[in-house]
Amino acid sequence: MFNVIKKKLKLKVKGVSFNLCLIPASTFTMGSPENEDGRYDNETQHQVTITRPYYLMETEVTQELYEVIMGNNPAYFKGPQRPVETVSWYDATAFCEKLSHLTGKTFRLPTEAEWEYACRAGTTGARYGELDNIGWYYGNSWNKPYNETHNVRQKTANAWGLYDMLGNVWEWCGDWYGDYPVGGVDDPGGPASGSYRVLRGSSWYDIAGDCRSAVRGYDYPGSESYGHGFRACLPAEDK
Repeated sequence: MFNVIKKKLKLKVKGVSFNLCLIPASTFTMGSPENEDGRYDNETQHQVTITRPYYLMETEVTQELYEVIMGNNPAYFKGPQRPVETVSWYDATAFCEKLSHLTGKTFRLPTEAEWEYACRAGTTGARYGELDNIGWYYGNSWNKPYNETHNVRQKTANAWGLYDMLGNVWEWCGDWYGDYPVGGVDDPGGPASGSYRVLRGSSWYDIAGDCRSAVRGYDYPGSESYGHGFRACLPAEDK
């Protein structure tokens, strides 16, 4: 049973405010059923228990926040309230480390399981809402006057108050990419090593079939793309 909540933690760093949403501990089914439209073979369903609550950034890290923390703005599509992109996994983890130093808290990238659990917010279907209402993707961003990223918070949030979990930019997770575990598991963190890091959520240039809660992306950790961004996670006990 999931609690539908919208409890937020409000923080400010160097004059820039940002919110994090509380994600409660519980058990969910990760992956997709075999009859889900657009499904890939690497989405095998399995039970995952998230044993501790945590906070996840309400939006993808904006260019405004990234610049005040890191001192630069690498984004291709410029705009203070657009998600930062053209960042590698190393850039994303360095941001979390700097933000931790500035706030005295322990920020990190979410695990892949934490990301999907937060995205679903208690839902079990392909998406947490009608795609045009919740995300920017190929169908409403490509071959239009605005084939690019968009300001955050322009679409409908999920039940836990998270915006743009599908579309806009892919989001780096902490895990190495690999096969899912067999059977139920608590707080999975992915393989111990690998060649690729996980990306989740799809982007403004992806087709509808790739904008699903269970879709798994991956890339080299040093890869920088105008479709790659991230959001940070914070253990609830560290608020």
